[in-house]
Amino acid sequence: LAMLRLLRIAGPAAAFTAGRFSICTGNAQQQQPSKPPSLQQQGLHTFFSKLPQPPQPGRPHGAKPKRGRPAAAVDDIDEAPIDTVAIELDAAFPAAKPAAAPQGTPASNSAGKQPRRTHVDYTTGESEEKLKRAVADWFGKTGSFLALPDMSKRKYAKVVGINLSTLFWYLHDDPAKRRHIGARKGRSGLLDVDTSHFIVDVVRHKDRANEGMSRRQTLDMMQDLQPDMTREQAVNHFKNTLRKNNKAVLTNIVKAQASTVNRSQITVAQQFRWHTTVDLAFQELRSLNTGTLPDGRTFGEVMPHFIIGGDETCFLASGGSVSIIGDKEKRKHELNSATSRNSMTLYRSGSAAGTDGPTGFLPAGQRLKSGYNDAFLLKHGAAAGSTFIMTPSGYMTEEGWEAMAPSIADGIREMPIVRERRDWWVLKIIDGFGPHTSSLKAMQTYRDRNILLLKEEGDTSQVCQAYDQEVAKKDKMSMRTSLETLTRSSNITKNVIDGWGLVHVCLAACRELPSSAWVNSFKRVNLHPHSRVPFSEWCVKISDFLLSGDNFKPDIAVQDIFPLLPAFWRGMEPMERRQCISILNKHLNKWTATCVREMIQMMHVQVKDMQNLRMSIGLSIDDPSLLDRASRLEDVPIAAPVAAAMAARADAAHGLDTFFVKPKKADGSCKLKGLDLFEHLCRSARRLSAPGEAMTPSSFLNVEITAQQQRLLDPTPQDYTMREIASHCHGADAKQSLAKRKLDSLGNLRGHSGLANDPKRMQQLKNQLDLANSLAEISRLNKEENEAKESQATALLISSAPAAVAKLQSKDGDINSITKPEICAIAFAHFGGTMLKSSNKKEVLVEQLKKLIKAQPGMLTVAAMPGTPALSTAPDANAAAAVAATATATAVTKKRAKKHESDSSDLSDSSPEELSDSSEAADEPADEPAAELAAPNTDPAEQNAGSVAADDEGLPTFIIDQILQERKRNGRKQYLVSWEGYTDQTWEPASNLQRNPAVKEWKEQKNASGGK
Repeated sequence: LAMLRLLRIAGPAAAFTAGRFSICTGNAQQQQPSKPPSLQQQGLHTFFSKLPQPPQPGRPHGAKPKRGRPAAAVDDIDEAPIDTVAIELDAAFPAAKPAAAPQGTPASNSAGKQPRRTHVDYTTGESEEKLKRAVADWFGKTGSFLALPDMSKRKYAKVVGINLSTLFWYLHDDPAKRRHIGARKGRSGLLDVDTSHFIVDVVRHKDRANEGMSRRQTLDMMQDLQPDMTREQAVNHFKNTLRKNNKAVLTNIVKAQASTVNRSQITVAQQFRWHTTVDLAFQELRSLNTGTLPDGRTFGEVMPHFIIGGDETCFLASGGSVSIIGDKEKRKHELNSATSRNSMTLYRSGSAAGTDGPTGFLPAGQRLKSGYNDAFLLKHGAAAGSTFIMTPSGYMTEEGWEAMAPSIADGIREMPIVRERRDWWVLKIIDGFGPHTSSLKAMQTYRDRNILLLKEEGDTSQVCQAYDQEVAKKDKMSMRTSLETLTRSSNITKNVIDGWGLVHVCLAACRELPSSAWVNSFKRVNLHPHSRVPFSEWCVKISDFLLSGDNFKPDIAVQDIFPLLPAFWRGMEPMERRQCISILNKHLNKWTATCVREMIQMMHVQVKDMQNLRMSIGLSIDDPSLLDRASRLEDVPIAAPVAAAMAARADAAHGLDTFFVKPKKADGSCKLKGLDLFEHLCRSARRLSAPGEAMTPSSFLNVEITAQQQRLLDPTPQDYTMREIASHCHGADAKQSLAKRKLDSLGNLRGHSGLANDPKRMQQLKNQLDLANSLAEISRLNKEENEAKESQATALLISSAPAAVAKLQSKDGDINSITKPEICAIAFAHFGGTMLKSSNKKEVLVEQLKKLIKAQPGMLTVAAMPGTPALSTAPDANAAAAVAATATATAVTKKRAKKHESDSSDLSDSSPEELSDSSEAADEPADEPAAELAAPNTDPAEQNAGSVAADDEGLPTFIIDQILQERKRNGRKQYLVSWEGYTDQTWEPASNLQRNPAVKEWKEQKNASGGK
């Protein structure tokens, strides 16, 4: 009995072998045939522990670890004879027969070997639920507790399949010693379970919104939540605990594809617009294409051949990062692959039936290399219609798109099946790139060949464009292979791949593309007519893309375009809007120059707003309700399919309990119950409370709370930190605004899909161009009118200058005694064309003229001398002003007048010495770029009695003696001119001397002297 008692203490079972007994402790002990079994292995350590032990190999046996739970007390375990318990359990739960060992397996592998016990974590997952059920059945006397009569803890552990040493502490009779389910053994971790769940939920939510967190950002968040944690501890906890415990929901560190905010705005409303537009385009195509093919097939059977997709792609001469097999002795591995940085743009096209379409090659440069032409492309595997278009940079431009359009359109008409019915229309899908939709010439080219252009939604190529799917990937794979082949052919390429070498790389991609690539690409974006799915199924298919769209606020402009109209149109009265339409109808709906002038005069619309006015009138004609709308925003109901799709799909935070006050399962039932739900509600309340807000029970509960309880309920600093992190991740504050929707010049929302070359839109483009031409004509007329007015003012100043000088001399030089126009005339005619502002006060003009006279004191004396030539032969100033509008040559040009006007505005801030210095600097025009005019010669002895000729209309015409020098100022050429009858030399713009014989003589003289 004593021996059985000892066996009872040592373990659950005992076995007698070879005249001695060994205790099985649960872990199988592998016998080493080369070493005799130790006393501990024989189970005799309890009896012979005081005897001297033989030396053990390896390091000495250390102290026992402090972690782990204490062993169960002997008295707490049921006192049942061991043989009775074993017999009873074996009868109730017979052991399964061991499986036969596989054939060929050594006998030593299966004989006498027990399976290794593994650690089971009963704090999470299914193991936790299993433990909860076992504890509930034990205390409730239900379920598994009723499996055996006279149930004991030992029997119950066998029944529920949980180790007795584990289950004992959860079934302890003393509630104070009873272990709580979910509590981990050993020391607590650096982050508790709730904080770890919060971090994981934030990381997952960020990734769903295309704002994934890097490893560094995650570590920063961990330290923000636990400020006492060092960086090393955060790294170790993230690596060994956080990621390992959440392998089911978190990936390893992966490479994220770079994207933009605009490309992340994939919303249900946006996809519904695109889905509806495609359905309407397909319906239009079916209605236009009637009849059958020569072989009797209908259009519906061959419709995929008439759906064409395409886009630009860029081929680089550098293959990017390349992996190699290196030498271990070399520390850094490099590869000579970045010698060439050339690139080439391709425009690829293909049909939904799998046929490769024409390809546009856009090399950089001006001229094609000899031998490279369209026939060369057709010979080496490109489809019919493929062509070369030279561009300055090697990228697509509007000129390149227009030049490419005829060849691409003709190539599409030569594709299989399409060429059999040239009267049937083709639908070509394009993206929103500017030249694709803004060139009227290119769109007319496609329409003339019965090709409709369907523009897709902006920034949605990853979801809506066929080429970006499988075809683009195949092209890139072929590019890398071909580049490696060319790189190895150093005797041909000389280790440098130029643009013409890239042509062969592109041709290889065209030849190697399988037909299934285009078919699969069209199916992936739901553009294949034979496999098109309904809108609700399409939303399920692209649910991952729609998750990123949940992070944006709903776009009101999608439902109502009135707020996007120009402010001046929204501010008009309904009667004024109708008056604008009547003026346009009066001019036969043509935006001529006369119509534009009448709009400006009658409706007081500025010239810069005329294009917006045209767009607003066009929209109001299409939708007369816009004529009577007020400036306030009206609610427009969301389309039923959009509302149904939005209600059916899950939110971006689904499955993330952190962001819900009451988490729910997929079926809508509550995910948490009892104490777990209560604790979650408490945590949510603390995190949702604003800083400084007290957590108090509702007044309706009539519950008192103590100060200690209040401290337990109040949020901690960690709760405030979690609140800030969560607010930037989920909720109204975290939602971003969609890209601002604007109306283009045709009245369409930018980025929205639609037919690009339908007759209505092309007529709008023509109206836009007509209005632009009218505005250009009006601008030219206004410019000529302003120049005429300035010429009139100049002629008036010149004609009134002699009388003003005479009046000034008669008043003994008192400038205050003459008028403002007379002061301006004297400054302009006798002080180098200085233009004073007549709008200034008289005191300012008097001071400016005094400074001019002080800087050049002899000018007025020379002007008053009898020998001084008259500056104008027209005695009547009004007559001179009337004919000045047609003057073709004047002494002082408009640019010189503006220059001296700006210079004279600073005369009040200049001293006489500075003015004198500036006049002296004018004598050296080639060295002083600031000198625009040479100062007049004030020496009467050297002043020639020159005369001014007059043309047929009596205007003064100054004759050029010769050109002395030339220079460039601000990018414009100027000539130093010597005038006949004057010693003054002035710098004149080359535009004022066009078709003048003196310029031709100067150029001949310059060429004769070798360009000097």
